Amino acid sequence: MRQLKLTSLAAFSAALFSQSVTAAVYNVTEIDTYRSVVSAIPIALNEAGAVAVTGEFPYNPKIDLELIDFEAEFWQDNLTDIDSAQNGNFNADDLSFIVNYLRSQEASKLVQRVAVDASYLWENTTLNQIHGLDQVDATFGDFSGSTDTFVNNINDSGVTVGRSEGVFSKLEYTNEEGTELTYVVQEYSTRAFVDLNGTVVGLVSESDLGGGFSEAMDITNGLLVAGYEVIEPTDVLQELINESCTDDEIRGDQPVEVCIQTQLDAGINFSHQIRGVMWQLDQSGNVIDKQQFGLPFTVAEDDTSLYNSTINAVNENAIGVGYATNFFDDNESIPRIYAAIFEGETVTSITDRSEYIDSLASDINEQNIAVGYASKQINGFTRTKFFIHDVTSDVTTFPDDYFPGSSSVARAINNDGMVVGEGEVDSDLTNTRRRNAFIYDINNDSFQNLNDLIACNSPYNLVQAYDINDAGQIIATALIERNTLDIKAEEIVNDDGTNEASEMIVSVILDPIAGGEIESCDPPAEEVQERNSGSMGWGLFAIAALFGLRRRMR
Repeated sequence: MRQLKLTSLAAFSAALFSQSVTAAVYNVTEIDTYRSVVSAIPIALNEAGAVAVTGEFPYNPKIDLELIDFEAEFWQDNLTDIDSAQNGNFNADDLSFIVNYLRSQEASKLVQRVAVDASYLWENTTLNQIHGLDQVDATFGDFSGSTDTFVNNINDSGVTVGRSEGVFSKLEYTNEEGTELTYVVQEYSTRAFVDLNGTVVGLVSESDLGGGFSEAMDITNGLLVAGYEVIEPTDVLQELINESCTDDEIRGDQPVEVCIQTQLDAGINFSHQIRGVMWQLDQSGNVIDKQQFGLPFTVAEDDTSLYNSTINAVNENAIGVGYATNFFDDNESIPRIYAAIFEGETVTSITDRSEYIDSLASDINEQNIAVGYASKQINGFTRTKFFIHDVTSDVTTFPDDYFPGSSSVARAINNDGMVVGEGEVDSDLTNTRRRNAFIYDINNDSFQNLNDLIACNSPYNLVQAYDINDAGQIIATALIERNTLDIKAEEIVNDDGTNEASEMIVSVILDPIAGGEIESCDPPAEEVQERNSGSMGWGLFAIAALFGLRRRMR
């Protein structure tokens, strides 16, 4: 979390939840990723208003022409302009076809790797890519664009953390028939990274089998990094790699590196123990201390089950929050994930394990107040409810949200006790219900839909709120109608000359308006009908929800 800001937001909070009002409380500014990635999620916000963003499907991916045999019948039959493609001058249809094909054939390790996920830093209206552990490739004279990179947090000095794949490179191999093949393999799987304003450091996991696996989820201003790493690979995985990959007869006609990567691709999270970690860095990015945490219970010596603990957030008091394996209703045959506090050398589960199916803590402020959400059965459906947990008093509360049967998620809390997240606003008994972003004030137990706090004529529908700083700025995802772009980031034009448009996910930042008040909005009749139907934008929202939640829960 960010350092404590001494100025209070009490006056702003009072205006925020006042009902005798005439004007908006927030201005909405779109974070301009429109021509960079198809969809983007604003992940974290610092006190200077800089935003860390992760997006999917970058436009204009680079293509390695050396890895494509354009003389092959497959390409001749499927590309519309083969001559231009051979020279790297792709039209949108051909570029899209090539990229989709390459991504569908990644398991073969014989095609170029094209990244799906990319990360960015939005600062002073400028968007710059965060390359993580990617490297400059001689083929392109630029970063390879082969590694999926996820940014998870940013501190007030602009230092970002996350996880990044190992860079992909070419490996020449001649098989037993004398055919020369070019494989594309990774140096290692996925690794936590810290970007200290241009100096990128990787944090290696305890298990280095296949390069290991780790992720950094948060960083303080004092450069304390929190996340998780893999330890103790299973005997089965070690045997597969040590015997199947190193023995020439068992491995078959493929390079050792390809064999190892194939085994790890099968699911490294299902072949290792995972434990929460805190790394202390110095100003140069060197790890000067490291603490690995255990579980809320003692594992029996003969227990070979895979258990998990992960730290999602940490404050300057070195108190972390996240989740760890524990047992539903103390039944050791029902392991579940439960919200946990990581303090000193202990891991403590929170939320009632006899009532809640599972839970997760997502953030903690400098007053040691944590937030998260827990799952339980409500009216025959599994719903999540957001919670507030006071670490000092060990008291957990579940505030009221949109309505009793609404699922809600708390994602972040600032030092003034303002919580942001999202919840379901439709009450129909389905699993596909619209969500809206919310803000909750723990000081006066006030809950508000963020869409009620922006201008009535705003084109944005705020669906998820991800972070809030001590200045009261909020980052969120929103739905808006926008012209559709092709893979080259060019607007798609219909046969009649009109632009193709669709509802899209965008990232926004909400800035408090001094003296702002809530507008009294009268929605058009058609909008009321549309909202009551519970169907508006669900397809896009479902994608956004899954995309966003995976940052905080693996």
